[in-house]
Amino acid sequence: MRLEVLRPLHIRRLAGGEDLHLKPGSVADLPDEDALSLLAKKPDAVRLMRTSGTVIEPAIRPDGQPLSPVYWEAGTGEILGPATPEYFARHGHSDWIVITFEGQPRWIHADRLRSRKAFETQRSSQIVEWVREPR
Repeated sequence: MRLEVLRPLHIRRLAGGEDLHLKPGSVADLPDEDALSLLAKKPDAVRLMRTSGTVIEPAIRPDGQPLSPVYWEAGTGEILGPATPEYFARHGHSDWIVITFEGQPRWIHADRLRSRKAFETQRSSQIVEWVREPR
């Protein structure tokens, strides 16, 4: 069973084997019996990972305030934005942010996110003419 570690853990194995030192954000693959025992003893330290399917959750802060706008790099190399995240999505091990930009919904892969500074300091595109061969 796969568990996501939420806070640092040191697990001693009574049945033998090496102790486990787990860091927050890591994934632990444990036998079902061990994983269920750990979930029962430390529900605030680990959670069950869904191994398949897509998970989509609303993008909200615990206090209800809107999230900070995001910027992302398009396929053309241009950095676009700002847009407020509406949903967070996870498909397998890929993380996505769902936004609406210029009236269209867009799924932005997490590795395409850029900073506001990068957005503000990017160079504008220039239109160039093709070099022509002399006739």
